[in-house]
Amino acid sequence: MEGWTKDIADGTMLYLHDNAGVRVDSFEIKNDHFQFSGEVTSPFDEYSIFFLKEEGYDACTFFVETGKMTFDARERDFMNAKITGSKLQSEKDEFFSLTYPLMKEQMALREQFRTTDTEDQKEIQAQIQEIQQKDTEITRAFIETHPNYYVSVLALWFLKNRAYPKAELQELYNGLNKEMKATDIAQGIKAFLEQSVDLAIGNQAPDFQLPNLENEPIKLSNFKGKYVLLEFGASGCGPCRMENPNLLKAYQKYQEKGFEILSVWLDTSHQQWTKTVEKDQMIWTSVSDLKGHHGAVPNTYKVYGIPDNYLLDPEGKIIALDLRGEALQKELEKLLASN
Repeated sequence: MEGWTKDIADGTMLYLHDNAGVRVDSFEIKNDHFQFSGEVTSPFDEYSIFFLKEEGYDACTFFVETGKMTFDARERDFMNAKITGSKLQSEKDEFFSLTYPLMKEQMALREQFRTTDTEDQKEIQAQIQEIQQKDTEITRAFIETHPNYYVSVLALWFLKNRAYPKAELQELYNGLNKEMKATDIAQGIKAFLEQSVDLAIGNQAPDFQLPNLENEPIKLSNFKGKYVLLEFGASGCGPCRMENPNLLKAYQKYQEKGFEILSVWLDTSHQQWTKTVEKDQMIWTSVSDLKGHHGAVPNTYKVYGIPDNYLLDPEGKIIALDLRGEALQKELEKLLASN
């Protein structure tokens, strides 16, 4: 890939990361120009290129394919550089041209929400929801009319994580062509459609078995007779890591009164999982199949975003959803303070 930038100082380093966040290369800008080459391992891999600034960083994410590619940010900002030489990137740009204006509107409204008076926030929130609905409609229409685009598969995953109705998600998945259905992301959507269960307060939590850090099989039903917080998180999830001190506080306070935590950790690296458990003092039980968001358990429990959790009673029935911070502490105090 050959690239051009605008007004970036000579000697500034650009860093290339794969879609797992691992650095695969770095190179230097000279006269607002850079160049790099390498082997493409998968036709569906996205990469990110970024450089550090005094405040934060600028980044651009794109598909890399075999052949001559160009990156041109001379007439655009870095994030929206014009990229040529990749069919997948051209397809992504086609979709992005429809959704980017709505994304900019949402960003502006979220900033307005952050700085406005409380009484006006409801109106702003309603505007954001209206834009999100438009975005969803555009995304659905694009998937329906572009069943042979890989970006349609990515857009379908996006809808899944927005808790899009399962029946409509199935319809859109059925419309994808054979090649797109064979991709890893589409197979993940298929697994979700097959495995997910509609769960609500009062339902029995589906039992499962996953290995802990020592590769010992742990069943959810092993905790029957205790109140259990079934917590979904991951090492790379900032809000999950921020919630861990609250979980530690709850566990230390109520564990002897009949409370347990079972963390289903959506990592793909045993080493990273181990580091997080040690650093965050996750002294309760955590399990993982190291399949990230594609495992059967997060699919069954319809985990769209993390952190997410279910609070179960001693019989294994769901009694509360998505408890965090003080809300968790108050619920446990109500249930266990007298024990």
